[in-house]
Amino acid sequence: MACWAYLIVRPISNNRILILVFALLGLVALGSLLVRGWRVRSELAPLLLIEALFAAFGLSIGAIHNQPGVVQQIPVFVLAPAVYWLMLSASDEWTLRRFLSVTAWVSAVSATILIVFIVDPDRIPSPLVRFFDLAYSNGLGYEHTHSFGLDTIIVTGPLWIASFFVRDDHGRFPSKYIRLYCVATSITVAFLSGQRVLLVCVIAAPFLALALKHFLVGNAIRSRHRAAGAALVVLVLGGLALGTATDVGPFAKIRFAVDTAGAAFFSGQSIETLNAGNVNNATSAAGSLAAFDGGVRSAEAEELLQGFYSEPIAGAGLGAVLPNGYARDITKQWDFELQYHMLLFDTGITGGAMIVAALAVGWRRLRRAVRQRPDLAAALIVSTVGMLALAIANASDPYLQAPAFMWGLFLPLAWMNLAFTPQHSFVASSGQTGRAMAGEWGSRGDDYRILV
Repeated sequence: MACWAYLIVRPISNNRILILVFALLGLVALGSLLVRGWRVRSELAPLLLIEALFAAFGLSIGAIHNQPGVVQQIPVFVLAPAVYWLMLSASDEWTLRRFLSVTAWVSAVSATILIVFIVDPDRIPSPLVRFFDLAYSNGLGYEHTHSFGLDTIIVTGPLWIASFFVRDDHGRFPSKYIRLYCVATSITVAFLSGQRVLLVCVIAAPFLALALKHFLVGNAIRSRHRAAGAALVVLVLGGLALGTATDVGPFAKIRFAVDTAGAAFFSGQSIETLNAGNVNNATSAAGSLAAFDGGVRSAEAEELLQGFYSEPIAGAGLGAVLPNGYARDITKQWDFELQYHMLLFDTGITGGAMIVAALAVGWRRLRRAVRQRPDLAAALIVSTVGMLALAIANASDPYLQAPAFMWGLFLPLAWMNLAFTPQHSFVASSGQTGRAMAGEWGSRGDDYRILV
């Protein structure tokens, strides 16, 4: 669990330490498998096969085209997923519960330190500043907070928000008080840090949770969940309105965008013309940064799509660089912000078809897992919300190029694997009696609609 805590706090840090952490996690998982045997259920075998085929296909095409970044993609698409599959196979319910507890406590501490740093940087001791890599970056008058653990909140924030929209009748989640604190600090960080994608994920979390509840268990949305959702929406929108009205930090660019759009609508002038006439204004400066970010991504999207059109079937291969030399980072010309555009450029229609197949299979397996183990529905929904938040964030930032973020993808798979594991396997491995396990899980005839 110490290794998990490190990955949550410092998902992007010293590569040597991260390699050591992943090696330790893999060795522990491998040792568990040697004792208890391979435990990836056959229901998840298609997902494992698709993931392996995608990696083999993309790396093969990259090697054929002699792409300069193909070797650097091996840890991302082969080694890290292999470690996660090993850990998934070795995880039982006790392990997953402890992982959720560690995630809650560590993310709460990390978010608290970040909030204090944003409000008063001098209150954070220098060793903690260095350990968490706390810093401000300033561009065009707009302050943006940086921290190793900040991006982890993109998964943990929505995950804990979603936990209040399901019923945890079996005590698999941490205490509601620590979860509530995680929700409060996540929302605060979303407002103060300048991370637009984090704010989007926090706002989307309750809607994702309610949608999954509807499609997976089919029960009506309870009144208390409607009230919780309405309260969260009011809180988020109220904070946006207050911050925008006062031009606080990251809200300045929001106000600038609203003001500019309104002026363009009523005056008939283009937004570009209005921007050009207001670049000396502090609010305009913040908005110009947003426009700059959007312009960079728009240009990158166009370049990657043009590259895809040149190799539409098989793509240019993982680790490919654009033929015209366009690059986000001159030291890693094969790495781009827009991950889905990049994957389409790298693997073409063939790779895209594999991703769609994986999504279709994953959804069917998720529904089957809920039907087979209705008592795990809450954990499956909450972990899937975290995965979807990570997928949303990955659309505009290369989160999944960092192996330490991939736990957000594999957590729902671990719960699915648990759901497909015969109950007697856990009775034998955990030492619990059959009566105790039956009392916890209930009979197969339980109406799972009331459990979520």
